[in-house]
Amino acid sequence: IGIAQTGTGKTAAYLLPILSMLDDGGYPKDAVNCIVMAPTRELAQQIDQAMQGFGYYLDGISSVAVYGGNDGSRFDTETRGLRMGADVVIATPGRLLSHLRMGHLDLSQLSFFVLDACFSGSFPGIDLAAVCAADAMGLRIVYSAAVGASFYGANIPEYTAPEMLMTAYEAGLIGAAPALVTMGGENDAGANMTGALMEETEEIEAVKARLAAEGLAVTPVASLDEAVRLRLGICGNPAAFVNVGGNVAGIGRNAFALENSYGILAPQRIRLNEGSGLMEYYLNEGIPVISFLNIKKLCLEYGIAFDPDRLPEPGTEGVYYERRYDRGLIAAAGAVTFAALILIEKDRKKSLREKEKH
Repeated sequence: IGIAQTGTGKTAAYLLPILSMLDDGGYPKDAVNCIVMAPTRELAQQIDQAMQGFGYYLDGISSVAVYGGNDGSRFDTETRGLRMGADVVIATPGRLLSHLRMGHLDLSQLSFFVLDACFSGSFPGIDLAAVCAADAMGLRIVYSAAVGASFYGANIPEYTAPEMLMTAYEAGLIGAAPALVTMGGENDAGANMTGALMEETEEIEAVKARLAAEGLAVTPVASLDEAVRLRLGICGNPAAFVNVGGNVAGIGRNAFALENSYGILAPQRIRLNEGSGLMEYYLNEGIPVISFLNIKKLCLEYGIAFDPDRLPEPGTEGVYYERRYDRGLIAAAGAVTFAALILIEKDRKKSLREKEKH
């Protein structure tokens, strides 16, 4: 396991030795020898770019990047690369599983497997940290876990936050398993969990079935009020409440949550309503709250070191871009358009006058 800040050379640290060994020979030709797993499409693209640069002068070593969010022609290109036996496959989990199910990929001769930054900056990492902190302080912790609290969730459908916590519990690394598992998302019921990761309703149902088989049955929730009441019944009257992430049951829907979304919150009187989450309920009962949501701002205010964002230059990513226009050309086009409108108006008035004469 290697841990380091962004930009310190983690990708080179594992790619260069692997490329060196592949170049020395002794590995099967026309077979997949290495898989590099990345949690997001953007990271897979970055690793692929590094791979192209590092392997530019190496003959006979091929690679293919496999990730979602593109068209059918891209999928066909990935399939050809996998069937031909690309030496290095850089993949996101969902897309790799799709190719495996379709029989496009043979892993029987795999020699290297790299898992790249799977939990970097994600709330499941903070979930685990919170449980570990409670264990270290000798505290009894009762907690719920959601599959995904935001629009997509901060994890992948193939290995969700509740499963990460259960894995750590069964391995003896943490002292408590989740007392409640819900889907998260709208109303804590997974109502809006569609998109790049959860593409179809069937996929969400498959996640529920898998969790149930693993002893993590998802409790159905129909409303925010029901989600809050479930947790109040399980947790009772705690000495403190810790909220991690943006699950609606924790923060609610009121403006209070947006204005007090992070840090240590002292008990206070709050007018509760149908949009209130657990934070408001507990504060109103005189119970202090610690909330982890705006992590960067939290770190800045409490003097905690964090890994700063290093945004790419505009135009190099698909999320945003910069477009420039020639001002002179725009002015000229505007002038021509204005002149044309004047001429059209003159012709219209002339036609009206002629009609009036007749």
